[in-house]
Amino acid sequence: MSSSKTEECPICEENLQQKEDSITTSCGHKFHRQCAEKRLRETNKSDCRVCQRPSALQDALRINEDIIENECPICEENLQKNEDLVTTSCGHKFHRQCAEKRLRETNKSDCRVCQRPSALQDALRINEDIIENECPICEENLQKNEDLLTTSCGHVFHRQCAEERLRETNKSDCRLCQEPFALLDALRLNLTKSQNADTFSYTKQDHQEHNVSCFIAA
Repeated sequence: MSSSKTEECPICEENLQQKEDSITTSCGHKFHRQCAEKRLRETNKSDCRVCQRPSALQDALRINEDIIENECPICEENLQKNEDLVTTSCGHKFHRQCAEKRLRETNKSDCRVCQRPSALQDALRINEDIIENECPICEENLQKNEDLLTTSCGHVFHRQCAEERLRETNKSDCRLCQEPFALLDALRLNLTKSQNADTFSYTKQDHQEHNVSCFIAA
């Protein structure tokens, strides 16, 4: 009988239970939602408690709110969860209509917040019924209703293709631009949303070392 080490909340250092209200940051670390909110409220610190990624706690909490704390960086009005929104690969949210208008009228496709090139264009493309790009691994068309994965560098893959490449070749970089660990990080981010999330696990040390072996069948 194998004993798996239970993951702890990096703030309160108590065990994270599967049924508890938890959040996962963009850097892949999991916290009790209540602990994250308390840290943000009492210390005004929004970075990840583990790896110090800026605004990681704030962004993770924002994604889980019915009313998103941020305003749309284009029109500067509040973002509501039930509105038609797009999220860029750099984690910033916009009204879809505002993003389309900016792209159409100014021909600017970069993120309005951090100026990541093509971020708006890529985010809008992901929301189309048929995405213009092909999967860089299998070279087949990407459909909106398929299980897709977007890397931090803004490239879109079939999730299954990304998993197979990682498993069979041990390569975790982006197939297009060779950004290190891009596939690995994108897969890790999607674990909590995946139907197969319970079949994988990874440790803090694995994450810090970006070791491909962090994807271990349970």
